[in-house]
Amino acid sequence: MRVTFAGMTLPLRPIIVIFAKAPQPGLCKTRLIPLLGARGAARVQNRLLHKVVATAGSLDAEVVIYTDGRLTHPSFLRLRRQGLRLQKQARTDLGQRMRIALAAEQRPGQPCLILGTDCPGLRRHDLIQALATLARTDVVCSPAMDGGYVLIGTRHYQPSLFRRIAWGSPWVFSQTRHAARKSKQRFTPLAPLADLDWPRDYFQARRRGELAGY
Repeated sequence: MRVTFAGMTLPLRPIIVIFAKAPQPGLCKTRLIPLLGARGAARVQNRLLHKVVATAGSLDAEVVIYTDGRLTHPSFLRLRRQGLRLQKQARTDLGQRMRIALAAEQRPGQPCLILGTDCPGLRRHDLIQALATLARTDVVCSPAMDGGYVLIGTRHYQPSLFRRIAWGSPWVFSQTRHAARKSKQRFTPLAPLADLDWPRDYFQARRRGELAGY
């Protein structure tokens, strides 16, 4: 079966896996708590969650949310009422969680993007570009300004991309690129994007208009 997506012919309908924390005060966006307080930081997380879901949901793609929070959180219940599917993340390191999610969700030959909720500047165009690029490469990755990455995409289940990575370090992107090349996968970087983790990121996102409505 082949499908048409944004003018492209793809073997299967794409899937977008979103890793998201529940917007629960004190348990999310903790680096923003000194600036905004626990409730203010949770409101930012809630805004980021719904923004990335709306961006992904604007595409003709399957969207599933993997969370390490309570599936009964009001924000998640609202998304479930909208028809979105939610799953619990495994209780292990980030790389293993992504491997488990990919193994469960991605069918052979299906374009798949994994992204978080930390990038308020992520646009619909960025997701379309990532999926279009996957038509001619094995792995796409949008680096974050801090050395991590905002999204990663594959055409096939590639567990080697998530092994022996120093998660949370400035070397995540470079180590992932090395892992792809070591396993002879074609790796294509996309334009870098900014995460929102620290107070300075918050002010910059506000200046760029990326938190409109907050």
